[in-house]
Amino acid sequence: MKKENKKFAEEKIKEYFNIEEKIELTKNLIIDLEEKKEILEDKNKDLQLDFDINIKSSVIDSMPKGSSDGSSYFERNIIKQIEYNEKMIEKIEEDIKSQENEIFRLEIKNTKMKNIINVLSEDFRRMLEYRYIKSMSEVEIALKLNISTSQYHRNKQKIIRSIYNMLVMYKEI
Repeated sequence: MKKENKKFAEEKIKEYFNIEEKIELTKNLIIDLEEKKEILEDKNKDLQLDFDINIKSSVIDSMPKGSSDGSSYFERNIIKQIEYNEKMIEKIEEDIKSQENEIFRLEIKNTKMKNIINVLSEDFRRMLEYRYIKSMSEVEIALKLNISTSQYHRNKQKIIRSIYNMLVMYKEI
C-alpha cells in the first residue's frame, strides 16, 4: 500500500473519531442547556426572583404606591424578572436547536466512516478506539489486547488497508 494512501486512510480515521468526540461534547452541552432552561422555568413557576430587595418600613412608606398602569414597584420588578427569564429560555431553546442541527450535520458527515468502522471486527474497532480515542501507545494496545507488537502492526496494516479499500468503494477517494 502506498504511503500517501495509508496516510489518507489514517487521516480519515482521525477525522471520524474527532467528529464523534465533537458529537458527544455537543450532546453534553445540550444536556447542560436543558438543565439551565428547566431551572429558569422553575424560577418563573415558583417566582424565585434574582433581584435583591432590602425592605425597610421607611422605604415602603416613601415609595410611590403605584404607577400609571396600577402596578406597584415590586410588581413591575417581578414582571421584569419573569420577562428576562422568558427571554433567556427562548435564547437557550435557540441554542439547543442550533446544537442539534450541528450534531445532525456532523452525523451526516460521519455516516460513511461510521459504516466502514462498523464493518470491522470487534477487535479491530477496539484497536482503533484505543489508539484514536484513548491515545494509547502501540505497546499499551498490544498489552491490552494480549498480542505482540508485531501482531499489532500487522493488524493495523490490515485495518488501514480495509478502510482505504472501503473508502475507494464509497468513492471518497
